[in-house]
Amino acid sequence: MKKIFLQPGEIYISSEETIVSTILGSCVSFCIYDEILGVGGITHYQLPRGDNEQLTPNKFAGPSLHNLLKEFKNRYHSSLSDLKVKIIGGSQINTQEGSSFCVGKANIKKAEELVDFYGLNIVGSSLGGIEGRKIEFNTKNGNIRLKSVKSGGAVSNIQSRPKLAKALDTINSDKLLNKEQIIKVLVIDDAPVIQKIFSKIINEQDGFQLVACASDPLEAIEIRKNESVDVITLDVNMPKMDGVTYLKQYMPSDPTPTIMISDYSEEDSGPILDALEHGAFDYLKKPSFDKLDEFTHDFFMKIKEAYNSKINQKKCLKSVVKVTGINLEKILTPEHLLVIGSSTGGTEALKEVLTAMPAVIPTTFIVQHIPPVFSKSFADRLNELCPFKVCEAEDGMYVEPSVVYLAPGGQHMKVEKSGSKLKICITLDPPVNRFRPSVDYLFNSITQLKNKKVVAVIMTGMGNDGAKGMLALRNHGALTLGQDEDSCVVYGMPKEANLLGAVMKEVSLHKLADKICQMFYKLS
Repeated sequence: MKKIFLQPGEIYISSEETIVSTILGSCVSFCIYDEILGVGGITHYQLPRGDNEQLTPNKFAGPSLHNLLKEFKNRYHSSLSDLKVKIIGGSQINTQEGSSFCVGKANIKKAEELVDFYGLNIVGSSLGGIEGRKIEFNTKNGNIRLKSVKSGGAVSNIQSRPKLAKALDTINSDKLLNKEQIIKVLVIDDAPVIQKIFSKIINEQDGFQLVACASDPLEAIEIRKNESVDVITLDVNMPKMDGVTYLKQYMPSDPTPTIMISDYSEEDSGPILDALEHGAFDYLKKPSFDKLDEFTHDFFMKIKEAYNSKINQKKCLKSVVKVTGINLEKILTPEHLLVIGSSTGGTEALKEVLTAMPAVIPTTFIVQHIPPVFSKSFADRLNELCPFKVCEAEDGMYVEPSVVYLAPGGQHMKVEKSGSKLKICITLDPPVNRFRPSVDYLFNSITQLKNKKVVAVIMTGMGNDGAKGMLALRNHGALTLGQDEDSCVVYGMPKEANLLGAVMKEVSLHKLADKICQMFYKLS
């Protein structure tokens, strides 16, 4: 059996049985185990935070845990909800010279903050005290042996701390929010109950600051004269001025990441799509009390991604190149299929790509993460703009050449063989990667089809949906493309597919339509 000693400021992860030992005083170790995959990992951090985290990241709490979780995610494709965590250390034996500052206590506090940030499933802890500890961690089964450094005897105070994991399946940003990085949020909504809910959840979350609640855009205009704002939540329907009209006013001169808030009614579908066309980052359904935990999770994930998207807003992206000089009609057969997956930022990106395509295209299937009441409006809008037919897919449809089929919101779409033809099946199977419709669900169905010439594309979006399905398609002979980081609103799904080796080539949005057509010529 392999044995190693973990030095302070190091992390280690392995699927092979390894006994990792280390000695903790005021330092802290996160011992993490994926019981499904049989993978264990451990950190040994010394300080809660510091000025040189960039130079020695694993010496500090936030970066060390973040880097270990990335290893679980990137190397073994673990989900955070599957990880079991034990936290050890934080003894009071070390203080900064000449001060009453206790490193052990500070490290414990930081450990607890990180637990809340990631929603990790804590199954045991041994924190605090006045003695150091030697630990031995088995990466294959997650077991820990613990001894007191002073007495050499066994320490038996690992306490069970069951905690419901929040099922965060992805780490969407390479940069953690730290205590000095505060996201300032302005809430614009005429409903007092929504203002109260948003105020409560923002004020209770570290790293976020509620600037104010405005009951309408006119009030918001006055607030913004004196307050800086990082992210706006903007109700669609309000008195005096609706949210989309206000968005169109400030976006050209003062682009601010904005999340539209809606009841998800059919009447809201047009305004929401209009808002996305004019720069809104994303949208959320107004919360209900029975799903408040789920809403809170999505709320903060989208605010953080919207905040990070400010980087993308500063980039000057080129106009999408309309495909000319490529006549797919000469080479396309019923065997040629195009499959596309996208999420946050996808409605606009899909519009750009599809309107740049020639009039004759291969049969195309698209999964865009979208609510049920919005998918029909989105398909109809694309149908008006494109030279070919775009429709919301229906169960039992036989597919036709040069038609785009969009998965209906809230339902999965797969493609099956039916005699000599292909047929669409719409299902209410359980969500995949927390999504329905799911990109993986569609992509995996395409791998079951024989003798098809497939091009698969993964575009902008949060999470990892589509990554494994695209890898399966590539292994079955499909040609695969990913949207590049610079042109993504959120470089999540393409990044995860690329890390898996599923993407043959990353392409900027403005060249994507042209590259898709070139790929079909390679398949002909």
